[in-house]
Amino acid sequence: MKLQKSLLLILSLVLLFTSLGGLAAETGGVLTELVKNPGFEAVTNGVPDETGFGNGAWGENFFLEKARPMEGNYSLGMRGNGNNVYLSWGTTALLDNIDTTLTFYVKRIAAAADAVRVTTEFYSEEKVSAAAYMTEAKQTEYINDLLDGRWMKQTVKLHIPVGARRAHVMIRLFGEGEVYIDNVSWTGLCDPERLSSAEDENVGEAEFEEVTQLLPPKEGAAELIKNAGFEEADEDGSVHDWGCYGNDNKWAGNTVVSRTNDAQSGNFALRISGTGNPWARQSGIPVEGGKRYQVSCRIKSDGMPGKGFAFKVEGYNGIECDPSQAIGSGDIDTRYYPTRTNGGWYHY
Repeated sequence: MKLQKSLLLILSLVLLFTSLGGLAAETGGVLTELVKNPGFEAVTNGVPDETGFGNGAWGENFFLEKARPMEGNYSLGMRGNGNNVYLSWGTTALLDNIDTTLTFYVKRIAAAADAVRVTTEFYSEEKVSAAAYMTEAKQTEYINDLLDGRWMKQTVKLHIPVGARRAHVMIRLFGEGEVYIDNVSWTGLCDPERLSSAEDENVGEAEFEEVTQLLPPKEGAAELIKNAGFEEADEDGSVHDWGCYGNDNKWAGNTVVSRTNDAQSGNFALRISGTGNPWARQSGIPVEGGKRYQVSCRIKSDGMPGKGFAFKVEGYNGIECDPSQAIGSGDIDTRYYPTRTNGGWYHY
């Protein structure tokens, strides 16, 4: 009998920290183009392939522009929302202690003079984590002197610091306004073994500081989270289909994990507070191996300097999430995000 696979989703409050662990600089390498869909011409379900985007939603803040691209059929439009929307690409194949070159064309429709910026972030390990994030190595370049309605080529030199094993580059639009991007190229020396041993992760969908990749629902896709808005609960406060950790792991009288009427939509939201990494979780989510899934939610934080939250996903062979049936260690993926402290709702 074929076992059904399932996931355990955990939303957790965690303390974030950074480390500047280093690796020895490597020598040699092969010059490689790291952007696999530079002109946004390869499109699936209306969305360009091999392109990451964040702090906004497809169709609202990101869109394919067919009128007068730099060349080809499309350019990619970014429409600002005040949350610093961005396009992104990532790689684990670059050598460290080298210079790379990013080039792209940008056409400003309406935006502040210095609204377009290039940000590069680095990790000392191939997997994204708070511990591996190289805080001091972050680079930001300002794109100035843009003229409205005119395509202008930009060239930015990006240095890969010693010890970096993963790099992400983002083209960002700060504040409001609208710009078009086309013909993106990012070249640098790569380790041939890392290029050939695995598919290089081209889409930068897991940046530590500014993370959100909200893809539009694919045709036929279904919502897998039950009671996603926390609207259903019993008289004792137990929230249907959700478990909690904190205050003896019981909903009744729980002051660490509880419902609140301070909601982004509907009547209720979930409040997680206190120390000891409290969390709420939903288990037994049916999935199929080999398919991609997106997890998203809206988060509002207050008075949490130096802290953040995490999405954690565990995989099991079986719908009951039996520890003896865990896939590997059970921890398929954990993504850490710092929270903003201005009291506003943000979509992650």
